[in-house]
Amino acid sequence: MKIFEITEFDMPDLDMPDLDMPDLDMPDKTNPTKQKGSGSPGVYKILDQKTGKVQGPKGIEYFPVSADGNVIWNRKALPGAIPGTIGSKEIAIRNLQLQGFKIGGDHMKGDSEYSKDTKGNWVTRKQADDDDWKVNTVAPADKANAANDAYYKKRNRDIAKRMGFDSPRAAKDAFNKMSTSKKAELQKIYNQEIADYGKFNETTSSASISVAPTGIGGMQKRNPDGTAVNALDQDNLLGGKPKKKKNKSKQSVGGT
Repeated sequence: MKIFEITEFDMPDLDMPDLDMPDLDMPDKTNPTKQKGSGSPGVYKILDQKTGKVQGPKGIEYFPVSADGNVIWNRKALPGAIPGTIGSKEIAIRNLQLQGFKIGGDHMKGDSEYSKDTKGNWVTRKQADDDDWKVNTVAPADKANAANDAYYKKRNRDIAKRMGFDSPRAAKDAFNKMSTSKKAELQKIYNQEIADYGKFNETTSSASISVAPTGIGGMQKRNPDGTAVNALDQDNLLGGKPKKKKNKSKQSVGGT
């Protein structure tokens, strides 16, 4: 039985044309920004309202989302707006709004619908304005007022004690029961205490409150511990000895 031997044949060169394979724009799962874009400079399609995922002209982009779930256009540049052209900015804003965006920006500017609050959250412009007023104006004023109240309450307690009273209320009650002349004398003592307190307590609390010292009269008599002698226990509210009045000599009419 004859076995046929297979020999190598020379195959002719076939002139095959080169086939141009089309470029397939396959999405890259590891890099979402490489996904296919909208292809139009002014088209931004919101894909996910919760995450701010948007199909922009060149691919996937992410925009901030407000506290109430709106996607915020937080860029200064507006697609399609031509600087110096009347009406182009308004048209660009309207185009973004029609695509579902809310315009973000400074709450002090008229174009913005949403702004960042003091904590960095995107909220409505009014909410951002209210928050700014509360944090930067009201809160510091409340803090200063609280410091003022604390300072003057302490000052009044200290002065009442130095004047020999248990409390500011006790001093006031005693003052109201006094005669006009006694009130004037006690008022003079109080004014001096105010002046002295301002000199020795110029810096107080975080507000650095100070009372402008104005010297009125002299220092009244004090006890060894530094407290003022109780004015009600003295003949004279200033703590000194009362001056004796000289009696006027009576002269008879046409006297000698």
